[in-house]
Amino acid sequence: MSLFWIGCFVILGLITISGLIMLLLKIGVVVQKAGEAPHIDHGNYSMDQGREVKAEDQ
Repeated sequence: MSLFWIGCFVILGLITISGLIMLLLKIGVVVQKAGEAPHIDHGNYSMDQGREVKAEDQ
């Protein structure tokens, strides 16, 4: 086996390993975000806070 092919396999292996590491990091971020508590809006909204839309406003 020539040195060229050994170098190709080494580079291919490094690319594969770095891709797997990035995939695991992304999965970790998704799992962490999924574990966070959801945002709960405690605002008090009513129709009185809006405004009437007239024909010339559209």
